[in-house]
Amino acid sequence: MFNENSGYTPTPLILYPEISDYGPNVLNEKNTHFVGGIRFDQFYSFAAESLIGLPLKIELKLLNGRETSGGFWVYELGSKQNWNISDYNFDEHSQIFTMIEPGTPSNLRMGFMPEGSFTIEVIYHEGGGAMIQSRVIHVETVEN
Repeated sequence: MFNENSGYTPTPLILYPEISDYGPNVLNEKNTHFVGGIRFDQFYSFAAESLIGLPLKIELKLLNGRETSGGFWVYELGSKQNWNISDYNFDEHSQIFTMIEPGTPSNLRMGFMPEGSFTIEVIYHEGGGAMIQSRVIHVETVEN
């Protein structure tokens, strides 16, 4: 009620730009559909910036799709900026990305494989604690 009547607009403590260095940002809530496949010419950003040094951990978790021995996302190691990346958890079909130095912009060049349709849950842990929010992204292969 207070927020509705006061004119106060909360300022987010962590920003997820809609577009960053490598294209649309996987972490931005407006971006929900992505193109996947064996082509290596479709990449996206995995970008966040903590404004006041708030810790951030992001978990990607496969919800459904073709089961494989690898992940459903790939990233270019040379593009890794301020992310510590866990090993892929084959039992849970998940991986954790932790901001190394809160307050410093973080980014990564990311793509999705293999061909087919699948969904991924993006789980946000802002402040180093429990899950703050989660959302689902959709990946589809586009025929040439």
